[in-house]
Amino acid sequence: STVGESGDLKLPHAISLHAIQVLPLLSIFLIGLKLSKLRQDLLVWLASLGFGAIVIFTQINAFAGRSIFDLDTFRTGILVASLIGVIMPFAYATLAQLNRFRSQA
Repeated sequence: STVGESGDLKLPHAISLHAIQVLPLLSIFLIGLKLSKLRQDLLVWLASLGFGAIVIFTQINAFAGRSIFDLDTFRTGILVASLIGVIMPFAYATLAQLNRFRSQA
């Protein structure tokens, strides 16, 4: 069972499985943009670290018996920073693709 006295481990499990699905798609998307290899690697690493931080955050909350929404200022800051780490590479890639389409038109 994923539910114990401490909390529910379904959320960190789900987030990690979605990360396994999404990170290769980000890599393929970045390759299509013809960015430098270093920039591609940095963006994938940033998204990976963001996902990892979110998984660790949700596991710690689950083991402490806290809900994902049971946040204080410190936990909110960690969660926001982790989400930014996940969102920024995807936003960068999306904007780069849009700029590429605009320059071709």
